Amino acid sequence: MGGLRLGHVAKGVTYDADNKIISCLFCNFARRTDAKPLLFEDDHCVAFLPLDIAAEQHILVVPKTHIKTVNDLRTEDASLAAHMRQVATATLTQQAAAQARTLDPRDIRLTYHAPPFNSIDHLHLHAFEMPFAKNPLLSIKYAPWALWCKQHEDVERRLTAAAAVAAEAAAPFPEP
Repeated sequence: MGGLRLGHVAKGVTYDADNKIISCLFCNFARRTDAKPLLFEDDHCVAFLPLDIAAEQHILVVPKTHIKTVNDLRTEDASLAAHMRQVATATLTQQAAAQARTLDPRDIRLTYHAPPFNSIDHLHLHAFEMPFAKNPLLSIKYAPWALWCKQHEDVERRLTAAAAVAAEAAAPFPEP
């Protein structure tokens, strides 16, 4: 007799018994099915404030396409990663301007938490205007040297390099 197979909930995502996504907190924000106020939205991503603000400014940039974690980015996601960087920088700059401040680009830090240290199983880029304002311990949580953090610059460079290698490998050999 076939029993009821139940799924599970993990890190903001509800899965069915076959491990397919039923619901995702960040997908709901991106689809506007949840009342989360957005700072930015386009066809590719959204930006919003996190629950816990860790720095002078702290936003999350989330792709509308469900990508589980930074480790699941593929070569073909290089342009998405670049777009997320642009959205993060522009949104931080606009937020500072709304407060009649000028944002120094050197004060921007962009990072991802790597599994198993990520809080939600939907890719999200943490974008900060430094310094960490609320709690000095947060400088460790988001530290560039930490094993649990991947800096966006490194991720984007890896994806771009992999895309270049793939394009070169796909190119036909020159005729002798």
